[in-house]
Amino acid sequence: MKEQIEDYFNGTLSEDERKQFELELLSNAMLAEDVAFYLQAKQAAKAIAHDNLLQEKHQQWTMLSQKKDRSKRNQWIGIAASLLLIISIGFYFNWFQSNLSAEANAIVSNNLKNYPVHLGEEKSNLKEAIHLYNEQQYEESSLIAMNILKENPNDAEGLKILGLSQMQLKAYDEAINTFTQLDKQNELINNPAKYYMALAHLVRNQKDDELKGKELLEIVLKENLPGKQEAIKLLE
Repeated sequence: MKEQIEDYFNGTLSEDERKQFELELLSNAMLAEDVAFYLQAKQAAKAIAHDNLLQEKHQQWTMLSQKKDRSKRNQWIGIAASLLLIISIGFYFNWFQSNLSAEANAIVSNNLKNYPVHLGEEKSNLKEAIHLYNEQQYEESSLIAMNILKENPNDAEGLKILGLSQMQLKAYDEAINTFTQLDKQNELINNPAKYYMALAHLVRNQKDDELKGKELLEIVLKENLPGKQEAIKLLE
């Protein structure tokens, strides 16, 4: 179980394993206590880096995980309850994200919630998708966008709305695939695909994602693409 907890927060579980872990965490009080203790140890380790307290906390966690008597862990129950609430509403623990990942997540959550509506737009389906996106009805918006793309797989606005909706729904793998398709449209002026792909990699925050995100942001700067100002701030 200790290895599974570490794998979860290191982002090495598969999507199905991650979902199963979170479901079990919501119903298994003992697992919640284990995770809470783990989080406390990791948070202490981050605050004091190489201090002796890191070793002490880790040893305590290892010893307690091997004992049947869990009475000494009662002090962590309050933390566990908070942990369950946080995971149940889909938030990330910022102390397990790099600063860059946390900043990218803030951009997605705050700066990308409104999509501009083009006056005189003739595509009623696109208007509806944009309206739903701006109302934060991302699943409905993505469904309409997919219908638009069935008729025209290269519809740039449809790809943008679909990718952004997927990113807001935390479907980062799908969002990266959508933005990759958008990025292939070389004739598109001011194509934001690379910037959006960078954000998707950074907020997904799995192995090599930060490196890939930085590489894409560097391209955004070099080629003067949409998202340049935000890229400058993220790379500072």
